[in-house]
Amino acid sequence: MSTDDDNTFLAIMTLVHMVNDGFEMVLPTLLPMVAISLDLSYSQIGIVSGAMVLSMGLGQAIVGVWADLVGHKKLMIIFGVVFSSLGYIALGISHGYYLLLIGSAMVGFGLSIYHPVSMTIITSRFHEARGRAVGIHGCGGNTGMFLFPLIAGVLADIIGWRETLFIFPVIGIVIITIYAATVRDDNLKMGEFEPRKLMVPALAIIILSIGLFNMATRGFFTYFPVELKAIGHSSSITGAYFSFFFGIGILGQYLGGCLSDRYDKVKALFLLLIVAGISMYTALQYPTGVALFLSILVAGISVNMVWPIFFVLYADKTPPALRGTGFGVFFSTNYIFAAGSPVIMGQLGTAYSISAANLVVLATGVMGSFAILLLRKR
Repeated sequence: MSTDDDNTFLAIMTLVHMVNDGFEMVLPTLLPMVAISLDLSYSQIGIVSGAMVLSMGLGQAIVGVWADLVGHKKLMIIFGVVFSSLGYIALGISHGYYLLLIGSAMVGFGLSIYHPVSMTIITSRFHEARGRAVGIHGCGGNTGMFLFPLIAGVLADIIGWRETLFIFPVIGIVIITIYAATVRDDNLKMGEFEPRKLMVPALAIIILSIGLFNMATRGFFTYFPVELKAIGHSSSITGAYFSFFFGIGILGQYLGGCLSDRYDKVKALFLLLIVAGISMYTALQYPTGVALFLSILVAGISVNMVWPIFFVLYADKTPPALRGTGFGVFFSTNYIFAAGSPVIMGQLGTAYSISAANLVVLATGVMGSFAILLLRKR
């Protein structure tokens, strides 16, 4: 039976979001074990990992346009989870590099479908308390990113990486079956498809700001484990800090959503982006003791508060009939921005020092905060 109840709908969407974002963290968690088992080179490890990110980035713009032109958003979400589940099965049966590469790309493309489609549905369905709904939905993503790496790591030590990879498709199919049976299809094909209406300064400013912020976060995620390894921390300690970051981010997502309903979004983003940039930079520069704990605490809350505010602000500025395309461009552009910071930081670290590289995280976070102020002039 399909549901029209907003609370039930949001709870189920949040559950699917947990699976979608949790899936993104499973392969990175298991890849070191896979690499040893299949004797992968460092280059092959990087390409396998990059295949998922690249297919996620390229897929989202295509998916967004398709959602606006064709509709059937419920079927698209079902297809995304099923396709990424099949990708994990392909990874599980891999005995060589090429099938591993195909499986990684399949997972990435499947994951690319959910965000532009789900954000279109949620921001169109919820008009009052839209920020709260987006924040609650975001809590699901953080829950998946907190739980799935822990589950994958523990199971891999007990039953092996192949068997572990076969378990996650089962989780995905169960959850998406619940979704298919209970959520009605919001077709949401509204009006003429006129993508030129997205070519406005306000949307470009928001994308620029979130893109710079994503450069900061991707640089942090890439080099934070490197910093901890350099001072002798184990992989389990690194994983614990990341789990703490995503776990405390559940609260951040909810707070950010509520904040966007009650306060000026531009002002909130300006302050939060500065706090997020400083806290991530501090964690990189001082990765020990109380300073590290406090900086991860502040970063986990502030970084995750930013997302629902950006989503609501972007939806407010996007024509309803173009939200799928708009969010597709939004997410794809973010991945393009994010791909640049690890490369820039690597070059700076090689040419100068790791401290110089860490400044990229601070600089891009602060630049994103000032970029969003350009909306004041619109």
